[in-house]
Amino acid sequence: MRHDGPVRHLPTTRRHAVLRWGCLVAAVGMVAACSDSAPTPEHSSLVHAAVASLTVPTGWTPDGAHVAICDVYPTHCTDDSQHRAFRTDAPAPQACATFISWITAQSQVVRPVSVVGAAGTSAPSAADCVAELAGQSLYLTRAHATGDLPAASRWAMRLEPSPAGGFTLSVVLGSPPRDPWWPVPK
Repeated sequence: MRHDGPVRHLPTTRRHAVLRWGCLVAAVGMVAACSDSAPTPEHSSLVHAAVASLTVPTGWTPDGAHVAICDVYPTHCTDDSQHRAFRTDAPAPQACATFISWITAQSQVVRPVSVVGAAGTSAPSAADCVAELAGQSLYLTRAHATGDLPAASRWAMRLEPSPAGGFTLSVVLGSPPRDPWWPVPK
């Protein structure tokens, strides 16, 4: 191999700094890859039990099966999210009132917060729910999980108009919660 011109080398201290930086980046990548491992069967069982134990809101019906996101996307799935949905034909004020009553009655849902407006959050209220459905066509609520679940486990709930009329409530538990049919904001 022919090389024209002088060969330039990084000074030894700089070369070592570049190597140390490269090793640090590689180590961080390996830790991130290892932490993104599949949930253990015990963890999945706890998430499944928490989602399955949710009662059906008064006046609502189950809308589809209880689904684990790994059932929908099984290849190399590392997500612990589990999903349930409910449906009602009630008008918005009644749907919001029963949803707010339901969320506050669930013992496995702690400190619910509703996403209201562009970036604000507040305690869930039927009035905010009706206003958000009228203006944004959806009402998002998040909450912490209780029990033996990992500290990162969170609930995400999305209430929106159903194409068939009435409203659909999508409830997801995960770390972070990911709805298999709709991207839930983090």
